[in-house]
Amino acid sequence: MTGNAGGSNSGPRALFSALLGSTALFVVVLALVFLSSAAARADGAPTLSTDKPDYAPEQIVTIYGAGFLSDANVTVAVTRPDNTTNSWNVTSDATGAFVTTYQLDGIQGTYSVVASDWVNTATTTFTDADTTPPTFSVTFPSPNPNGWFVTSPVAGSITAHDDGQLDTKADAIACTDGTVTFSLSSDKKDATGSVTISTQGPHTFTCSARDKTGNTATAGPFTIRIDTTPPTLTLPSPMVAEATSSSGASVTYSASASDSVSGLGSLVCSPASGSTFPLGVTTVSCTARDVAGNTATRTFTVTIRDTTPPVLSVPSDRTVEATGPGGARVTFSASASDLVDGSVLASCSPASGSTFTLGTTTVACSATDSHGNSASASFKVIVVDTTRPSLAVSADITREATSASGAAATYSPASAIDLVDPSPHVSCDHASGSSFPLGDTLVTCTATDFSGNVASASFTVHVVDTTRPSLTVPASLSVEATGPGGAAVTFSASASDLVDGALLPSCSPTSGSLFAIGSTVVSCTATDAHGNIGSAAFTITVRDTTPPHVTVVSPRANVDPDAGEQVGVRGPSTRSEADEA
Repeated sequence: MTGNAGGSNSGPRALFSALLGSTALFVVVLALVFLSSAAARADGAPTLSTDKPDYAPEQIVTIYGAGFLSDANVTVAVTRPDNTTNSWNVTSDATGAFVTTYQLDGIQGTYSVVASDWVNTATTTFTDADTTPPTFSVTFPSPNPNGWFVTSPVAGSITAHDDGQLDTKADAIACTDGTVTFSLSSDKKDATGSVTISTQGPHTFTCSARDKTGNTATAGPFTIRIDTTPPTLTLPSPMVAEATSSSGASVTYSASASDSVSGLGSLVCSPASGSTFPLGVTTVSCTARDVAGNTATRTFTVTIRDTTPPVLSVPSDRTVEATGPGGARVTFSASASDLVDGSVLASCSPASGSTFTLGTTTVACSATDSHGNSASASFKVIVVDTTRPSLAVSADITREATSASGAAATYSPASAIDLVDPSPHVSCDHASGSSFPLGDTLVTCTATDFSGNVASASFTVHVVDTTRPSLTVPASLSVEATGPGGAAVTFSASASDLVDGALLPSCSPTSGSLFAIGSTVVSCTATDAHGNIGSAAFTITVRDTTPPHVTVVSPRANVDPDAGEQVGVRGPSTRSEADEA
């Protein structure tokens, strides 16, 4: 069962006060009732309690009773600090319990409560001293994961409640930082409001709420960190770098950031410093984040360009030998390499494999990369004619001397061919058909082309004397023996040589020798200065055609007239060897 009681002006309270008059009399009566009705109460002593031990002015006190008689009429009496009493009746339930309330009226002090069912009595006390501070809370939104607020202002929600009344002054709810605003409910028990933090940086503070009696509740400390300003980024001006390869170039740059409130948390640039940037324009984006989480992003550009011409390699000046009247065909190699494009085609004029004329020709080469960068270089091709003509001369020739001066010799004309000069000049120091003296004569021929190259060759003209002298001897001679020994014959022989002229021949037998009767061959020889021997022979016949002088001595009887023999008279005579012959 429940019941309630008001303050000092309630009807039951006045009635109860009139009947009992004082607290002492009421207690005596309750004791008597208790003693006479002990057998009717519930098991155990009854209890009396309140919902809390202390109350603020004008709060409602909840009173709980238990252990009383079932369904009994229970009188509840509250004696205030001023010894005035308020009482009222409640009906317990089947278990002997009841609940009732009492409205405080602002009198502070200790209150006594007595409940009696005229058999059982229970007591309790509570205070209305208002020593309890208000219930007070300040709630802020949660910061970001970094513990910072990146927007401003930051407002905290304030709630305050007092069982009595809150103070109505402007500073009843206050914080050591920020701006506080609040409003009170009509019964001044509740207040709602906010505290606003606007400035950047960390703020540590406490808040308080005060009730009418001066009890103060505090909340905090609170730390609110506000940073709404992004970091300051310092970036390079647009950068230009020269490509170092087909991939571009590695570029190093310096970027920095600072933050004056929460401090710098990180700085990230992409692509990073030291990266390889491709040809063209690349935008580098840098983002700085402060500790609070504010970010600032700025960009700059890195331009990788290719303005480096290729490296052109050409031959050094070349000297080549002419291979024909037109000069010489010359091949060469020229190459070009580029940092970006790698191998680049080199173009030369005149081109490799061209025919270069005699003299000096400048070969101009160039190479252009894909970005239009050109390189040029040149070298000289010098075509010279230092090759002698090819000279053909007669083989050595041998001629027979025709006189003491030698002999005229005719030989095949010397001829020459030249790679460059179609008609080189040919000359010999002894002309064909000239007279060559006896012995060996070296004939030297030269061929000279129009470049002044001289070729020489020689051959030998051998003039020899192998002709025998010519002998003149008499025709065969026939002489008459002049004596038995024959006849002394003289004759004349001569010799002539083409080279040596007249020679003295030698004959055997010699002229003036005595030639016997009969035929004698005279052999004559003549030797010239070169040992050539001429010979000739003739016959000298010594005969006896002179008849003997006959002296007849006696006739011969045995002469055959038919034999042609002479018939004479043999007489004494003397015969010579010539006659016998």
